[in-house]
Amino acid sequence: MNASSSCNNETVANGQCHGLSICGWCYDYGEARIVSKEYETFNSIVISFLLPSIGFLGLVGNGLSAFTYSRKEMVSSLNVYLCALACSDIVIILTAFFLFFMESMRKRSEAITYYFAVLSPVMFPLGLTAQTLSVFITVASAFDCLILVAASERVRNMFCSVWTSLLILFIIVCVAFLYNSPHMFEIYVVDCWSMPYGAVSKDVCPTALRSNPIIAFLGSYISK
Repeated sequence: MNASSSCNNETVANGQCHGLSICGWCYDYGEARIVSKEYETFNSIVISFLLPSIGFLGLVGNGLSAFTYSRKEMVSSLNVYLCALACSDIVIILTAFFLFFMESMRKRSEAITYYFAVLSPVMFPLGLTAQTLSVFITVASAFDCLILVAASERVRNMFCSVWTSLLILFIIVCVAFLYNSPHMFEIYVVDCWSMPYGAVSKDVCPTALRSNPIIAFLGSYISK
């Protein structure tokens, strides 16, 4: 913080305070999204109470599934996919908890505001990668089931093996990370001045890549 820089109505109007950008300035403080008070209340209840409760149950269920399918007695081509699917779903739940619950708590805690900004560039692409993994793994497990049911024994022995499943899983992981790698360059962390807390903090701002309408359109179209 530059102690010699002032913070008054004029500098605040220009998005500056004590030589730093005001937190939220780079995305208009979210004012472009106008919602009703009723919606904010409903959203707060869902994110603050329902999301953690359902997420906890999901973590327990997927944790038990991953533990069961990873046992030596359960090793098979299909169970390799199911174990990987449970693990990717766990990552989805954890990143969703971070991106939604912690984001909603930023207004209530200076520490959460800081760590949310610091970790967002990692959690955001990680969550999207886990979603892609879950979709691809589900498709791969469906094909594995199809081959087990409809194919000849020779084909089953060729494709429905643990080694083949691990190889396909490795390819899926590489493709998912490559497909979602542009998201790592969509946001960046900046030092800023927090008006509510009156202290230096950090915030997440969109890069030119995220603001590009062509990239946004292609991302939305492909994700569908």
